[in-house]
Amino acid sequence: MGVLDLLGMKRWRARTVAPIKGTILEIGAGGGRNARWLDPGASVVALDPDFELLKLAREKSRPQVRVVVAMAEALPFKDDSFDSALATLVLCSVDDQHKVASELKRTLRPDGVLHAIDHVLGKASSVKRAHRCLGPGWHRLTGSCRIDRSTLGVLRAEGFVVTARDSGLGSVFVRYQARTLVTADERI
Repeated sequence: MGVLDLLGMKRWRARTVAPIKGTILEIGAGGGRNARWLDPGASVVALDPDFELLKLAREKSRPQVRVVVAMAEALPFKDDSFDSALATLVLCSVDDQHKVASELKRTLRPDGVLHAIDHVLGKASSVKRAHRCLGPGWHRLTGSCRIDRSTLGVLRAEGFVVTARDSGLGSVFVRYQARTLVTADERI
């Protein structure tokens, strides 16, 4: 992660995190790399399945940040609990993207927004082929990361309206927002 931060990911993190206000759920909070940019007035829940990493996040965070050990596929929160969610380089590593997207949609309030950075399946056909060929080996090597996923497509399929903000390295890295889609039936 340190190398990615030196290559510009730190700027992307700052631009992604800084505007988020209200009640925030950060999934995959890890060691707290985003903590420094979180609004001091926000109510933040930092979630990660790794207790040891969350201990590091706790040290970097304000005292009012609540840490929760849990998987993003089974969020232990009531419906409509958060104004915003944050995920940086997380959705490439979860076991079930559809389940995570569904859980985010459930726990975000109507018109809630996921602010995120992910690396995704490249747009160019040669990059897609390379990602699909190297994907299984990369997953085994890293233990979690999958470079051959269409993350934005999964979010759209689960009812989010996705807007890309930036892309880099041939559209392999994307900074985006995904807003929960509220249908006319849900407004009643």
